[in-house]
Amino acid sequence: MTREELIAEIVNPAGVNEADLAVAIVSRREAGRITLPTMKAALGLIRAYPELKTVIINCDNASQDGTREAFFAAEAEVPRIYVSTPPGLEGRGLNIQNALTLAARLNVKALAVADANLLSIKTIWIKSLFDPLLKQEADYVAPLYVRHRHETPLTRWLVYPLFRAVFGRRVLEPVGGEHAFERRMIKVFQNAAFEADDRGFRADLKMLALAVMNRARICQSFMAHPRLSAAGELDGDLPRAFANVARAVFDLMAETWDYWPGIGRSRPTALAGANEAIKTPPPQVKTDRARLTSRFMELGQRHQYAWGRIFPRLAGDLGRVLATSSQGGAPRVTGDLWRASLYAASAFGARDEAARDEAAAALAPIFLGRFLAGLDEDLGLSAREVNARVEEESLDFERTKPELTALWRERLE
Repeated sequence: MTREELIAEIVNPAGVNEADLAVAIVSRREAGRITLPTMKAALGLIRAYPELKTVIINCDNASQDGTREAFFAAEAEVPRIYVSTPPGLEGRGLNIQNALTLAARLNVKALAVADANLLSIKTIWIKSLFDPLLKQEADYVAPLYVRHRHETPLTRWLVYPLFRAVFGRRVLEPVGGEHAFERRMIKVFQNAAFEADDRGFRADLKMLALAVMNRARICQSFMAHPRLSAAGELDGDLPRAFANVARAVFDLMAETWDYWPGIGRSRPTALAGANEAIKTPPPQVKTDRARLTSRFMELGQRHQYAWGRIFPRLAGDLGRVLATSSQGGAPRVTGDLWRASLYAASAFGARDEAARDEAAAALAPIFLGRFLAGLDEDLGLSAREVNARVEEESLDFERTKPELTALWRERLE
């Protein structure tokens, strides 16, 4: 399907045909929530860039709940455009593809992307995302939110260390949700295909990888507030959410195999707003250890046979962890065991998409075991000490990257 075929409808009441800046708000049945990000984006644009031509684009999935009407009804003194995918074609990736198409048509200098279900969006976020681009300090801006140490386990134990080792860039929130990029990167992204995505963050991961591969100047921008969004169906199902994100990362690794084996040590990424103080502390995160332990045992028993095929050298160690938990002990998946399992799972599906699904599912209980062990390891540590631990574990991923590359070569060559 071509880019033009992804657009089923465009509503442009103000007749906007060019703009300097655009904010794309991606949505799927968000009539009850899209008003807030629309109003905040408009205020942010007016306050920070009154001299520029700006527009807000709602990139929607043909929602029938009144999302389009709520978008246009929001009190916002910025021109707005609504664009929709054809009915039945849904997903964040397709919405982002439409955002790129319209941004190119409007010849914008920069485009920012935000989710429609944001509950904590601040007007200052618009400036935080666009300023590094407009000051010509960056080509691609990723956010850095105020987070509780256990708020984003998928980022901490999966996406950040693996992306850092594979692509050689230290971006603390590779799937932060909001990001911005300038005109050259819009053209680069337009040449890529973005699949319909069920919370695997494929589009976000692919854009960041393409930015790295195209030698873009990448910048993180400190947002000074937590990121809060409405809960989705996957927020209560950590194993399923993990499998979706892991599969997206594995797909990206397969797609870019010709590139990443040649990357050595990682590079740091600049941080705009580093001197800003935290404006709002993160909410406390309560972890239901008993429920996670129960899920670890349930899924571990379900996938134990697959462990023998996917992680033949690790199956014994994993089986002992599972046996200990079955006898009432806490799961003790060490950092080394987790990293080795992750490497083996990623390589297992190097040639076969179906195998990636199987590997991601089999890896999910091991991830839960690593999360539970990490909770114990973090006890008594300060935030600074936890951050140091994250960096140390991520550096271990970099040091052992030759093992990852060797596993992939074994499967591919």
